[in-house]
Amino acid sequence: MFISPTQRLRLYRDFKSIDPRDPFSIIRYYEQHEEALNTLDMDEFMDCALAYINALFEAEEYARHIVMCDFMIEFVMRENVTYFAGEDVFCTLLYKKGLSWYRLDEYKNAARVLQSVMKIAPENQQARLILMNCLLQEMPRRRLNIRAWGILILLLSAIAAGASGLAIQPFYPEWLPLTTYIAGALFVTGGAIYVWAEVEHYFRCKKAIYFHQ
Repeated sequence: MFISPTQRLRLYRDFKSIDPRDPFSIIRYYEQHEEALNTLDMDEFMDCALAYINALFEAEEYARHIVMCDFMIEFVMRENVTYFAGEDVFCTLLYKKGLSWYRLDEYKNAARVLQSVMKIAPENQQARLILMNCLLQEMPRRRLNIRAWGILILLLSAIAAGASGLAIQPFYPEWLPLTTYIAGALFVTGGAIYVWAEVEHYFRCKKAIYFHQ
């Protein structure tokens, strides 16, 4: 579609006049004039598109935000744009995309994207923290197996304690100290194994973060 320079200027000025703290107005204006906004000069188009993408995030439209991040990532790569408005636009888009996956509780997808961010910007502490949270949510087979052993031993300790009270104490009181000791030992062992599953997973996650830098 043909848009005169005067119309493009007015279109851009009207967009910039919207309160940046009002994401819903930004979204509404951009979507109403999307075809016309696509005719702006590249810098003006990027300014509007990035504001729209940020507005989608602020409005908690995370699924749409991810789609627009993908579009804009492809755009900046195709146009060979590295920095815009003083920031690494590719890395920023990638980080925000990962954050949207995280807000959607899609931890595996979020971790995959944030691992890429850490390779580009290892100094990004916020990305590091969110990546750590994503990895901690994962349930690898090793963690599940160790947890299962811990729970099994805790159950055995409960059975031993129950048997001690119901059968040993009334009929074989001389065995009571031993069965009490066994029940306690099983409880401590099961609890320790369960805690070890979490501690080991935590350190594996930390190692994975540094490995992907």
